[in-house]
Amino acid sequence: MSHASGSSGPSRLSVWLRRALRFGVPVIVAYLIVTRIDFGVLKESFLDTNPLLFTVGILHAPVLIVIAAYRWKVLLQQYLSKAVGTVFAFRHYWIGQAIGFFTPASLGLDAYRIVVGGKRLGSYPRNVLIVLVEKLMALMTCTAIIVALYPLVSGVTDPRIRQIVTAAYVLLLVSLAAVLLAACAGRSRAVAVISDRAVRYVSSVLKNIGKRIGMNGISGNPGISLRTITDPLMSPRVLAVIVLSLGIQLVSSVKSQIYFISLGYDIPLAVNLFVTPMVYFIFLLPISLGSIGIREGVYILMYRMFGVPAEIALLISFYNLMGVLLNNAVGGVIVLLSPPDPDERGARRGREDQDAYAGG
Repeated sequence: MSHASGSSGPSRLSVWLRRALRFGVPVIVAYLIVTRIDFGVLKESFLDTNPLLFTVGILHAPVLIVIAAYRWKVLLQQYLSKAVGTVFAFRHYWIGQAIGFFTPASLGLDAYRIVVGGKRLGSYPRNVLIVLVEKLMALMTCTAIIVALYPLVSGVTDPRIRQIVTAAYVLLLVSLAAVLLAACAGRSRAVAVISDRAVRYVSSVLKNIGKRIGMNGISGNPGISLRTITDPLMSPRVLAVIVLSLGIQLVSSVKSQIYFISLGYDIPLAVNLFVTPMVYFIFLLPISLGSIGIREGVYILMYRMFGVPAEIALLISFYNLMGVLLNNAVGGVIVLLSPPDPDERGARRGREDQDAYAGG
């Protein structure tokens, strides 16, 4: 009895700590923001916002989903070697976006895409791989942007800028080296044997998880090797993924630039191009639901390094959040207007028939 209670102690403690971190950190950040913001300045800046420019800015939000969904489609076709419909990619990415907002670091978006991709296109493990590769490519793109734009913002005296660029430079080199080493190792027979064993182990874990949550279609033999992971990354078609990742960062930066102009605040576009990928990094941390609380603190902290008042940075955060909510609303509408899934409809009909038979 004591052994059982002792074994459950650490588990309960870890769950409590995760919950405290998830809900406590945003509350603390929100408190710090509230106690340091001049609400008079905040109200005045909000009322002076140009409504036309604000509308133009917020309408850029759906463009981000279109680009991100198309990037997902490209990766699906590369790793699954199947034709993927554009409507399928757009529809399910938008639905996943709406679902993912209520999970830390948008993990719900990734989980939804893995499930729907595996269910409709096959191979859950490969769909997991696609999401991981997408994150890796986005990470490398963001670090490359930070490193490339440093000469344009090097005049800023804040020492944290140099620290951020140094970290991005190291992370970019490590990522590139890891991809190149994996590509070379994939052609080694000994490494292939080891990687195949690792893949089979991961696949068995995924299969067991799938059985617990009702995804019995997960294959125990996904046919993934180190070469199947790295070869698409060495293909010229990977340039499309890089261009789309750059497009996401560019549209996000232009969107913020329009918001700044709507507030009558003059800021170089290079600053937004530099800050946007840094914000992306921090939002990857699974801290709060929809990054609420953390989002506002990050915007204030990042833009403060370039002399932007906290009130202006807070409004930029709110306006970007409105764009996210717009995308979530679109995803919700798509869910409401979508016809029932054929598999779910068949399962429901089967349950109804069983109930009718039992009742008879």
